Amino acid sequence: IFQKEGNRIQRWIQQARFPTLKTLEGFDFSYQPTINKKQIQDLASCRFIENTENIIFLGPPGVGKTHLSIAIGLEAIQKGFEVKFLTLAKFINTVEKLTNNQQSTKRLLSAMLGPDLLILDEVDIYETDIHANNLLFEILYKRYEKNSTIFTSNKPFSEWNKLFGGQTRMEMILDR
Repeated sequence: IFQKEGNRIQRWIQQARFPTLKTLEGFDFSYQPTINKKQIQDLASCRFIENTENIIFLGPPGVGKTHLSIAIGLEAIQKGFEVKFLTLAKFINTVEKLTNNQQSTKRLLSAMLGPDLLILDEVDIYETDIHANNLLFEILYKRYEKNSTIFTSNKPFSEWNKLFGGQTRMEMILDR
């Protein structure tokens, strides 16, 4: 049984497509004293996934947003939750390749809706075209109250409207 569980964990880690493996044990909380260690440990319990809640890590570059999101993702896999990690740049590149292919777009949509936890990293760096922001909006709208999402961003919410194609749509997503 232990080997079978170990194999599942390794397979799901590969399927999550983390750019690197980071753990909570490897995070230096003393370097970032403004980060509440107890709150992060609570998030690592994955109750937020059970409650279909979302997390947003906001802050300047280099504070550990990606590290923490990966570490929480790894904890989720250990606890039996399926996880998918991707950067906004990777999402945009994938969507641009699918612009005129409805079947592939449906597969991408399905792949983004399925995981218990979707980690969307570097939400702030890129502006999306109409097809990408429509698909991103649809993914997040359909995941609401069904699956959890972690966002990491360097930008305040006031600058997210370009990502979702307008202020109203951004407010709808953030409200969820």
